[in-house]
Amino acid sequence: MALGDAEQNAYRLRETVLENELMNAQIARIAENMGYLAVRNERIEHKWRGFLDSTPGYVHYDTLELLVQGNGRTRWRITELESAGLAIPVMEFDTLVIGSLAGIVLTRAGAADAPLSRWPLAAGAGEELLLTADAIPDAAGPDVVADIGTRDWRMLRALASLLAQLTAAPQQHGFLPAFPAQALHAGMCRLSNMLENYAHVLRVDRLHLKREQINADYEHLWLRADTLSFMADAWPEWEFRLACAEVGPECFGTHPKLEFLAGGTPAVLEHWFAESADAAEDRMELRFALPDAVDLGMWQKLSARDQALLCSLIERLPDWLATLERDGALLRRPWSDWTALARHIASIAAERLPGAAAALRLPLP
Repeated sequence: MALGDAEQNAYRLRETVLENELMNAQIARIAENMGYLAVRNERIEHKWRGFLDSTPGYVHYDTLELLVQGNGRTRWRITELESAGLAIPVMEFDTLVIGSLAGIVLTRAGAADAPLSRWPLAAGAGEELLLTADAIPDAAGPDVVADIGTRDWRMLRALASLLAQLTAAPQQHGFLPAFPAQALHAGMCRLSNMLENYAHVLRVDRLHLKREQINADYEHLWLRADTLSFMADAWPEWEFRLACAEVGPECFGTHPKLEFLAGGTPAVLEHWFAESADAAEDRMELRFALPDAVDLGMWQKLSARDQALLCSLIERLPDWLATLERDGALLRRPWSDWTALARHIASIAAERLPGAAAALRLPLP
């Protein structure tokens, strides 16, 4: 009897081992399939991102409703909006028509930045943002349009193009005869063209302070920009440094410079080269000195496209720093010192760099 129990236990053990081996083989096959699917999904996502980057005007939505109309202002609601890497479940906005003039009005949702992913610093604390190519009072100026983030700018371009398409054939889309479709269509075409003309602006969705470095005679802010775009190019991120040399106890700002590290910089700058190096890193530096000196030798080695990109960076940098300060980034040195440093760079660049005065559109101190 005891031997029979042992045989039964051995049989059960063999069955259990076989079941476990079968289960392990199934798990291995499932893991292999999941790995294949993960790689496949990553490839699809990469292709999708490439498609979005190459098709900035792409827009998809479920419904677009006209909610309220009166006094030339129309409230719209769009659902499941997908454009420029943004996915917005519900978005409401207004269109404004004054005679033959037209624009889009965005209303800020309380303290949040919605419907934009980042409310432009130049728009101030106002709750509305009027985007138009026409001479309408209180319209957003060039500084506001330049400060709109990459994905928001692409989304607004797509939205203006969508409204232009819908109002091109108003009867097909159920607009009433009294709806100012013709004026809105013309205004959206002008707005779309205006936004396209701002492609030469270097845009970022977010700027982050990676590190503040303070040495006895040198300081820098190590900055990381997320989701950049310039002309037809786009990058997920870019790191660079705003620095100052020859710092002393009562001396800061006389020798500013921009530092571009070997890491991700070559992908952004066509003609990046290791202009300076030490034991830690290779980098390219664009050095300035007050009141009006700049390293023209280094500048002339860059392509015209790289020069245009860096001119736009120099233009945008003071506002980017102000945005970091607004968002609560903390420094040991006052933010005003670094903002003044950035403005000195812009002033010298406009005066000394060939062609930079036209590219640098911001008011200089």
